[in-house]
Amino acid sequence: MEIYQNPSYSNLLNKLDQFVRRYYQASIIRGVVVSGIGSITVWFLLFLIEYFLFLPGNFRFSFLLLALLFPLFMLAFLVLPAILSMWKIKRGISHKQAAELISFHFKDIQDRLVNILQLGWNNDREAGDSLIIAAIEQKTREIDPFDFKQVVDLRPPLWLLRTMVVIVLLIAASVSLRPGIITQSPGRVFNYNVAYERPAPFSFVLLSDSLVVYQGKDFTITALVEGEVLPTEVHLVTTRGEFLMKKTDRADVFQFVLKELLIGTTFHFMAAGITSEDYVLKVKQLPGITSFKVSITFPGYLNRLPEVIEGTGDVIVPAGSILDWNVGLKGGGIIDFRSGTEKILYSNKSVSVAHFRVTALTSFRYTILLTDDQKSVIDSLTYTCQVIADQAPTIRVVQEGDTTTPDLFFFSGMIADDHGISKLVFSFGKVESDSAPTMIDIHVTPGILSASFYYSLLVDTLGLVPGKSYNAWFTVFDNNYTTGPSSARSAIFFLRKFTREELSEMSREMATSSLARLRDIMQSNVAQKKQLDNLDYKLETQREVEWSD
Repeated sequence: MEIYQNPSYSNLLNKLDQFVRRYYQASIIRGVVVSGIGSITVWFLLFLIEYFLFLPGNFRFSFLLLALLFPLFMLAFLVLPAILSMWKIKRGISHKQAAELISFHFKDIQDRLVNILQLGWNNDREAGDSLIIAAIEQKTREIDPFDFKQVVDLRPPLWLLRTMVVIVLLIAASVSLRPGIITQSPGRVFNYNVAYERPAPFSFVLLSDSLVVYQGKDFTITALVEGEVLPTEVHLVTTRGEFLMKKTDRADVFQFVLKELLIGTTFHFMAAGITSEDYVLKVKQLPGITSFKVSITFPGYLNRLPEVIEGTGDVIVPAGSILDWNVGLKGGGIIDFRSGTEKILYSNKSVSVAHFRVTALTSFRYTILLTDDQKSVIDSLTYTCQVIADQAPTIRVVQEGDTTTPDLFFFSGMIADDHGISKLVFSFGKVESDSAPTMIDIHVTPGILSASFYYSLLVDTLGLVPGKSYNAWFTVFDNNYTTGPSSARSAIFFLRKFTREELSEMSREMATSSLARLRDIMQSNVAQKKQLDNLDYKLETQREVEWSD
């Protein structure tokens, strides 16, 4: 009987194989941990050395290559052999070596496990001796209670964990004290082809916000010095020369004013042989107004030609005039037109000529602001636009009466306007009536400034109702079509078409009045005749007659 067919012996060999596999698994885990700790340590040492020594480029490349290859060497030396042996690609520990390891761990087994293996080998040579097989079975049952897996612990050894904790604490303490070990050194290591210089004990920080100045203006350059050691003097080096900067109230802040710059310049700071990076100060043209024109287009009814005012924005115009501003700009200026209430009437982007139009109906003040692209005010101009309102027309009418013809009316009047009259209207309507009045146009010369007129009318031609009273008036209109013509009304006159009875009564009253007047005349003639007779008598009886007689 083959010894390998014996269940007890075969089970023992399987347990040994499991032990060997677990042994290699523990070796792999331990090798990975050791490789990881070693790699971290090598990388940290590389960054630490670079932080303090500023290695040349070829040294940094060599150390970088070493740090990259070190984990591979560690894995190839500690992990790869165990993997190859576990998969039986490479010869590993034998059953006998495994038995010796187990026997060393379990003192109670002593040499019995090794003896079983030796009996199994002897049985193979002696062709299945039954006594040997019985001895193997007996010894196998004696060691069967032992679990060989307990010999191998998959957890990393305690000493290895302690080493890892110590290394991590040392790295953390070093980084907390010198953050540059991980913030600066890695960049220099990986950029091994870039030359780095050891940092100076101090550095310069430019505090000026913008490096743009308008042509002809001053520019203040402010520098802040940061570091453990501060210089006593800082020089400003420009294309115009080297200047000693002035200390401020703070020991670490220096200033210098470049006067009346016309062209741009590059500059840097220098102190104790240490220079800053180069900065570029740009000079751009100062925004300005190159031309200023106000074009005035008068209302059409004034019959005035347009006018152009240059160099000033103060204008006096009639109401309804159209004002056009044309402002020439340079240097990328921006124009804002604002009313007196600061309301923005117009704002343009950077153009060469800004155009703005307003129809002037009332007087107003306005401000023209010239700003740059940063909304900084370069110039401010304030002007007044005085608007002369159109005056309403005037009218004066007088009624000329004729008592002999009650149905005929005569009117005379005077009309006038500051800019011209457009029409004259005669209107009449019933007293205390809401109906629209009747209007009759009276011819006037359009645009005339003043005129006298005479107007007569027959009541019979107006279609009046006999016995009714009517209001009548005259209305004059000017020629302001911008805001609408203004008008003025005359006093109210009364019209009436008399009935037949009223006319008869008026005729009788007129006849009676005429007879009374005739009687008075005749009596006056009789009295005058008596006076003449008395005068003749005196002339005959007196020789001298006084002139008073």
